[in-house]
Amino acid sequence: SDYFKLARNSGYLVENRRKQSLFWMHESIEHQLKEGFYNDPVIAEEMDLIRKDVVDGKVSSFMAARRLLKQYHKGRGG
Repeated sequence: SDYFKLARNSGYLVENRRKQSLFWMHESIEHQLKEGFYNDPVIAEEMDLIRKDVVDGKVSSFMAARRLLKQYHKGRGG
């Protein structure tokens, strides 16, 4: 079709493919990080404890997240 020829000749298809590849790279990273975080047994245990503190207003959601992430990174030598 004329549209396909125009898109191909303008470089749109190549540029779009590059953007899609970067998008999926970032999606994959995000998915793997979340999976590792939420499947970590230490985090699961800590999450159970801190969830109640957040709901009860004893700790902010931001501080809870920071604490959980710090714990997660510590478990990985970070």
